[in-house]
Amino acid sequence: AVRSGYSTDPEIRRQGSSGGVVSAIALYLLETKRVDFIAQISADANDPIGNALQLSRTKAEVIRAAGSRYAPSSPLADLERLLATGQRFALVGKPCDVAAVRKLASIDPRISQQIPYLLSFMCAG
Repeated sequence: AVRSGYSTDPEIRRQGSSGGVVSAIALYLLETKRVDFIAQISADANDPIGNALQLSRTKAEVIRAAGSRYAPSSPLADLERLLATGQRFALVGKPCDVAAVRKLASIDPRISQQIPYLLSFMCAG
């Protein structure tokens, strides 16, 4: 099935891509304490056309990372460090990133324990 939707939060809907659905879900996971943080890509503070991994723990941080980033990103570059925290988190990544994490889960039990939510979006790549 295919479904469409958008965030009911006006700020998230305005800042996010495609109606802010991924950002709204990320915020829901934080607010309901299903995860400790969201690992997501945001604009690099030191390079305005670059990307950086951001660990979001608040609504403001989720919104800061909202929107499309049309540049290369590497949300899995620090995966070992994130897993070493022992915390539960959601990962927002490209479909290929999510596929890689799912494959890794077949040999690393920490993935299923610590990353219960993998969020992705339409990618034209």
